[in-house]
Amino acid sequence: MVSYDYKDNIYFLIAIPDVFFLSYRYGKFWCFNLSILSFVSYTYVHRIVFFVTNSFLIEKKTLTLSTTYFIMLYFIKRIVVWLRRARYSRGFGVQSPWAYKFIRYVVNEHYPYYKYKQLDRQVYGLDKRTRKLCKFYFRLANFQQPYTFIDCYPASQCYKIYVNAGCRKTQYYKVTEDILQEECVRLFSEAGGHSMVRIPIAQNCRALVDKALDFLPSSSVLVIENIKRDKEAEEYWSALISDSRTGVSFDLYYCGVVFLNREMVKQDYIVNF
Repeated sequence: MVSYDYKDNIYFLIAIPDVFFLSYRYGKFWCFNLSILSFVSYTYVHRIVFFVTNSFLIEKKTLTLSTTYFIMLYFIKRIVVWLRRARYSRGFGVQSPWAYKFIRYVVNEHYPYYKYKQLDRQVYGLDKRTRKLCKFYFRLANFQQPYTFIDCYPASQCYKIYVNAGCRKTQYYKVTEDILQEECVRLFSEAGGHSMVRIPIAQNCRALVDKALDFLPSSSVLVIENIKRDKEAEEYWSALISDSRTGVSFDLYYCGVVFLNREMVKQDYIVNF
């Protein structure tokens, strides 16, 4: 069982440099105000973290100071990201009917699909971010009805399970780091209509994305993960959505969605996902 000691309050000083870094990183004055507010209410937040951890830990064991520290930073970052993108929630200000429908009923759809509970039991042990992405892939597959789902460098089978739950007819292919270039070209060339391709920003991902853009049919959708990982990833995402081979794109912070249909007016939408 996780225990709480009032003397732990002094450790909020450790978080000061990181929270001020968030303020500097996002360049917003209200981030500084949020930092001050988080320090003032630290005692109460600290208790909540211990309570939640006690409630959801599978193995009852002592929570270390470093674990508490990272949990605090994670939630502070989540709050900062959400507040920065609050004005982009649920399709506010989007003029295109098609883009509004995609944002409102695919990206930000909060309807509790009946499959969610079954999938939660089937795929367990996921962190909150991965589960959030899995549910998005489920909705995207349900919307896109892809003939093929090409999953590049997957860490597990979780995305496959969620995509197949969203569209049973979808054929799954996995791309690993040791795959031959000719095999990649063949996969993308034979992907079929309305296909989905997931590529995380990692080493050698650019060559893979270029092949996808060159050989995928125009009805396909490309999902790029980790687009805000660092400055280099952000610059690559900016270059990608400016590429003449891409169409409408959606910046969800945790991933970017690029439709390859160039008949639609090219535009990038920032979405509070």
